[in-house]
This record gives sequence, C-alpha cells and structure tokens, in this order.
Amino acid sequence: MLAASQARYFFLSDRKHDIEVTEQRISNEKISLARDSERVYQDYNNALKQKRLKFSNNAGYNYTDVSYSNLMRPGTMNLNEPYLVTDMQGKIVVDEKYLEYAQRISPNGYAGGDWSSSTRAEILSQLTGISKDKILGADTTATGMSDAEQKYYDVLAEQPFYSANSDVEGLLRNMTSKIEGKSWDVAYQAEDFEVALGNGSAAVSNLKMYINQLTNELAKCFPDQEAYKKGCEDAMKSIMQEETMMSGKELSGYLHGDQNGYSVNVKDLVDAFVTFLTNEDGNLEWVDTTSPEYKQWQTDNADWEKRYEEALANYSNSIESNNTLLTSEQEALILFYDKIFSAIAENGWTYNDQVSDTKYLNEVLQNGNYSITRVSRLEEYNEKSGEIVRNNDYETDIATNFDNIVTVSDTEIREEAYIKYQHEKSIIDKKETKLDTKMKDLDTELSAINQMMEAIQNTMGEAIDKNFSIMS
Repeated sequence: MLAASQARYFFLSDRKHDIEVTEQRISNEKISLARDSERVYQDYNNALKQKRLKFSNNAGYNYTDVSYSNLMRPGTMNLNEPYLVTDMQGKIVVDEKYLEYAQRISPNGYAGGDWSSSTRAEILSQLTGISKDKILGADTTATGMSDAEQKYYDVLAEQPFYSANSDVEGLLRNMTSKIEGKSWDVAYQAEDFEVALGNGSAAVSNLKMYINQLTNELAKCFPDQEAYKKGCEDAMKSIMQEETMMSGKELSGYLHGDQNGYSVNVKDLVDAFVTFLTNEDGNLEWVDTTSPEYKQWQTDNADWEKRYEEALANYSNSIESNNTLLTSEQEALILFYDKIFSAIAENGWTYNDQVSDTKYLNEVLQNGNYSITRVSRLEEYNEKSGEIVRNNDYETDIATNFDNIVTVSDTEIREEAYIKYQHEKSIIDKKETKLDTKMKDLDTELSAINQMMEAIQNTMGEAIDKNFSIMS
C-alpha cells in the first residue's frame, strides 16, 4: 500500500509541475496580450489624431480633398488657377500624365528647359485640344495687340498741353471796356471801389450792362463756349435782384442801397460772376485764345487728335481680333497649363508615381517634404524684339499657409480605425477569455491535486508510524 501511495504521489507531483509550467506560459501569454491591447489602443488613438488636408474656394462653405488633380488639373475647384506641387529643391512634381511633356521640355529634369514658341504651342495643343495653329495665331494676334497698345499709350503721352491761367486780375485785363472810367482790373484790385447803379429800372439796366460786358468780353478766354454760355446765364440769374430793386426795397450782400439809390462793389460783383465759370474742381481756368502760343497749341493739338484717333482705332481693332480668335474659356485653359509647364522649364521637374494617391500626397504635404507654389503671370511687350515676354513670379509655402487649404479631422480614417480597433480588440478579448478559462480550470485541478497529495502524505505518514510501532 505504501508503494502504491508513493507512486500515486509521484504522478500527482509530475502533474502539478506540468500545471505550474502551463500556468506560467499562460501568464506570459496574457502579458503579451496586454501589450497587444495597448498597441491596438495606441494605433486607434493615433488615428483619431490624424488630420487631412482639404481644399475650399468659397471661404470654407464646402471642402474637397487636396488631391493632385484638384491642384494640378484645371477645374471649378481651383477656379482654373494651378497650385503647383513642388519638392524641397523647388522642382515641379509631375505624375504619369505630365511626365511625357516634362521630358520633352527638359529630358533630365533640370531647370532651363525648352519652352519656346513651337514647343509651347505643340504641348498646349495636346493638353487643351486647341489646334497648334490657333495657339500660334493667338500669340501673333496678342503681340499685334500689345504693339497697338504700346503705340496707343505712346501717342497718349504725346498729347500737347496748354497751361491755363487762374488769376482773376489777369482775366480782367482782357476787358476793353471801362467801369466808371477805370479799367476792370484796376477797379477790382481797389477792393472798396463802389459803382452807383441808380434806382428802379435804371439800377436794373445798369447792373445787366455790367454783367453783359463781362459776358461778352471774357468769352474769348473760355474755349468751351457751351459751358461758358450756361455759366454766364446762371450768373445773371443769381446776381440780379431785379424784383427787389424795382420795388425799392433794401438790398444786402454785394448789392447795396435802397429806394434812394443802389450800388455794387466791383470786386464782389466779379467774384460772384467768375464763381459760375469754375471747373468741376471749383478752380478758375482761362486762356487767351487770341495769343500766338494758344493758336500754335490748337494746331499741334489738332494734329495730335488725328494721330490719337488712328492709334485708338488700331488698338480697338486689335482687341476685337484677339477676342474673336479664342474664347475666354480657351484662354483660361491655355494660361493654366502655360503656368505649369513654363514653371517646369524654369525650375525643373521630378517624377513621383505615388503623387496621384491622395493619402500619400496629404502625408508629404503635411510633413513638409512637398510644398505648394502659386504662379503670378506678368506679360510685357518688348519693343525691341516685338514679342510678348511672359514672366512668372512664384510664391512657395507649406500647404496650410494658403488661405484655401485647411486641415480637418479625417472622418474616414477615424471610422476605419474604429472598425479595426473593435475587430482586433475582440480577438484579444476572446484569447484572454480562453486563457482565463484555461487558467481557472488549471487552478481547480491544482487545488484538487494539492488536496490529494496532502491526503497521500497523511496516509503515508500513518503507514510509516504503524510499521515502526509493530517493529518496536
């Protein structure tokens, strides 16, 4: 019986050892699962923090993805204004579609490529569907328009000018009549010179006479006779106080007196009169149309007006010809591609087969490997060569520094991350549950083994005690 108990005890000891080893392995597996659970949670948390670049051309009313096509292809989203994707060296990043054209401009991708008139027309024709001849014709017409424009402004700058006078005393020196025996300019300078008008109808008649003298004798000093005539009529209406003078009532202002007799201050009268002869800015401007200098100016100005009309007509016709050759939509399309490929010729290019992947493009734009470059176009006419010179001005910055590119939480990534997190977490939970169940079963078995081993030890102890007592 003792031998049997010993054998049973050894068997249970081996089993206990196996259980303890298994439990240790399960504990290690649970530690590993805890690490996996932390990793899954961290991946999910990182996904929640991820941002995506969005593009808006209407102050954020709605957004679309910042994709290569939305930046580098003409369309309503970018309003036919390219946003060049550029690398750290300032080279333009091209995709599969643009690669063949970039290689024709600069085979090795270096700056200083061929964007001559012929190459430009050929590439733009293939990209826009507009014939090469039409594009070249538009260039010729535009050059002609620029030439006509330059000639127009040259003639405009040659307009002869005659300097007008503004002093009242000088104006009055053109008067041949006298007032109370004095020349008008002398009477005007004597600020207190008062002229008697009489009373009643005589006062009215005399005042009209003086106003008519001013009107008739100063007419030669104002070339715009229509405006001058109206000014004089308005002056007559304003200055005359006929009804008051006829009634014998007292006058105020620059007309003085009552029924016993009226008078007028010459300076006040003239100042009131010339107020109606000023220009739109309120300034008095007069000329001596009888002077040799003015007559020469008239001759020169007549010649200039003829040349001006011819230049204006030529310029207008060239604009009309230019406008009928291409539609505004075609011009916008040509300008869009011209900005991209002229920039490629100037700055070089690099090819990236992943740039059409919106997710990838977002990453490289956000981490600063790629930037966005805007192109401002300035066209100038070179008089020496007779050609239009197109100059680009570049503005390069990180994507988010442009007003219509913003970062937003990536809802799609968040949803995908949540689904992935739930799936991986459920697998880990199932494994943990299975290990917990296994651990519980082993704990139960181990407890039973310990109880059995304790019972066997007690039985073996009693047997040994009994054998010693018999032998003694």
